[in-house]
Amino acid sequence: MSTSTNTSRGPNGNFPLIYDLRPNRFEQNQFVLYLERIPHEAQTDHIDWGFRISGVYGLDYRFMISRLMSSHSLVYGFDNYTQTGIFTTTKIHEQWTIQLGLSNGTDVALWQNDPGNQPTGTVMIQWTSPNQKDSFYFGDNAFNNGEFGYNNLQQIVGTWTHKFNDKVYTATEVLYMYMNDAKTHPTAAVPFQSGSFPVKAGYASEWGIVNYTMFRIAPAAFVTVRNEFYDDKVGSRTGHATSYSEHSIGITWWPDKIVTLRPELRFDHSYDTAAFENGARRNQVVASMDFIIHY
Repeated sequence: MSTSTNTSRGPNGNFPLIYDLRPNRFEQNQFVLYLERIPHEAQTDHIDWGFRISGVYGLDYRFMISRLMSSHSLVYGFDNYTQTGIFTTTKIHEQWTIQLGLSNGTDVALWQNDPGNQPTGTVMIQWTSPNQKDSFYFGDNAFNNGEFGYNNLQQIVGTWTHKFNDKVYTATEVLYMYMNDAKTHPTAAVPFQSGSFPVKAGYASEWGIVNYTMFRIAPAAFVTVRNEFYDDKVGSRTGHATSYSEHSIGITWWPDKIVTLRPELRFDHSYDTAAFENGARRNQVVASMDFIIHY
C-alpha cells in the first residue's frame, strides 16, 4: 500500500514516474503470492534447479518487485522486464560467471502475435573481485533482428557494485536500448497497448545511467540516495523526445520483521520539452511512502 502527494492532476499525472503513477491518493500497489523452489547454490557436487510462480494483484501488477525504494528509477521503469525461455548461469572461474539464455523476446507472451515474438539471445558476464567488494555484470541482455514491436528492445547493459564497508554500498548501472524502423502510430502488427510510440519514425534509441548509494543508519534501517540521467532520444519509451534527470532520497525501515516502511522524496526534470502532467510541466516533486507486510 502506498500514497503519493503531487500537484499534478489526471489519472496518471505522475508519469513517467513508475509505480506511483496516480497522485494524491492511496493505492493498493501489490498483493503477491509466491510458489517457489530455491536452488541450492552453496554447493559444488551437483546441478540444482529452482522455479518461482508469482501471483500479483494491484496497481503495479505490470511491474517487477521494488526492493530498494518505494518508486522506480526511469532506467528501471523502461528497460526489459520479462523474458520467457531457458537461461543458464555457470561459474567458470573463481572470479568469473557467464549467463546464457534463449527466450521468445521481451515482454511478449509465447502465444502473442507480435514482431518481437522471435528467438532472442542473452549473453551476460559477471566478474567479482577476490575481496568480494567489487562486481561488474555486463553484456547483451536481449538481441534479435531488432524489428519494431510492442517491446522488442535490444539492450546492452552493465552494472558495477562496490562495498565501501559494512555501512556504505553503491551500485551504478548504464544501459543502451533500441528498436529498428519504429513507427509513430499503432499498426496492425503493433496495436496500441498502453505504451508509447516515438515522435519520429525510424531508429529509436534511448540510454541511461543510474546510481544508488546506501547508508546503513541502524540495524533495521538504511538511507538510499538515487541519482540518474535518462535520454529518450525520440520518445519511444516515455512519449516525449527529451532527456531527464531524477534525484531521490528514501528511508527503508523494518520496525518489525514482517513490516517495512519506505518514505521517499523525489525530484524529476525534463530538459528538452515539458514531459510531466501530460506535457504541461518540466519539473515534478513527489513525496511518497509505502507500507509492506511480509507474510
